[in-house]
Parts: sequence; structure tokens; C-alpha cells
Amino acid sequence: MQSEAVNDVSPPAAPEVALQATVAPQATVVDPLIPKRKGGRVFIPELGWLDEGAFWEMYTSEPEKLPDTLDLYAVHQLRQEYERERAADGET
Repeated sequence: MQSEAVNDVSPPAAPEVALQATVAPQATVVDPLIPKRKGGRVFIPELGWLDEGAFWEMYTSEPEKLPDTLDLYAVHQLRQEYERERAADGET
């Protein structure tokens, strides 16, 4: 039996600069919109100040009207705050 030579089949190393030029960004970083709540109103940066009742109605019934970049975790925290205040006032 003859021994067969093993050939290295890996591609040659490319220069780092050429490799960087071919890599395209895969995602765009978007800063989430943080809502604020004050005096019976909710502030959404793209929509401005909204009546709190109207905002919660929009949030539950018409979410497509809300900005795509709205921070939903922050909205959830505002909702918990709102519910606690309503419970304390005996509104629930």
C-alpha cells in the first residue's frame, strides 16, 4: 500500500481589510420611545400628551396606532402604576 498525501483544502487567509469590506451590518439599533405619565396624561414622544383613559383604550384596542419603537416594558410599568393608583382611590 502506498501512503497517500493529505492536502490542506482550507482557503487561503484573506487580508483583514478585505474581510471587513464585505461584512454588512445585520441590524439597525433603534432607541425605544419611553412613555411618561403625569397628571392624568401619558406622553408618547411621537404622539405628544394624550389623555390617560384615551391612551389605555388605544393601547388595548388599537395598538397599530402606537409607534413601533414604543418601549412596551415601560408602558407595562406605567399601567401597573395606573392600576395601583386606581385601586388606592377605590375606582376598581
